[in-house]
Amino acid sequence: FLSGDVFNLYVTLELLGFSAVALTALAGKPNVLKAAMRYLIISLSGSLMYLMGVAFLYGGFGALDIAQLNSLTRETPALAVAAALMTAGLAMKTALFPLHFWLPPAHANAAAPVSALLSALVVKGSFYILLRLWLEVLYPLA
Repeated sequence: FLSGDVFNLYVTLELLGFSAVALTALAGKPNVLKAAMRYLIISLSGSLMYLMGVAFLYGGFGALDIAQLNSLTRETPALAVAAALMTAGLAMKTALFPLHFWLPPAHANAAAPVSALLSALVVKGSFYILLRLWLEVLYPLA
């Protein structure tokens, strides 16, 4: 679906995150900007963790393509670290407990259509990528 390699999934996450932050901050009021800034910091932190996991995958297996990683992955320390980093980063972007602290202010201060977009696409998109990674790449650790 979205992409065939883990780095382009990172690019997709960044585009989705930056556009969601911009939409959240659209009203321009101080409390809205504070919530959008918190969302931006959390989004960037989650993306950085995901990107570090991608670096560990590439360093450990020499590939970024999901189909190649599917055949190359085996239980190694590099895979374990990559799995931990990518899972934590995507859990942060998905707002899974206990990393959900950014979500209520972002939803409460965003306009209604933006809040609906956050619920329907942004949060679920990161969760889809998390599931796809665990089912197609990180399965030796499951």
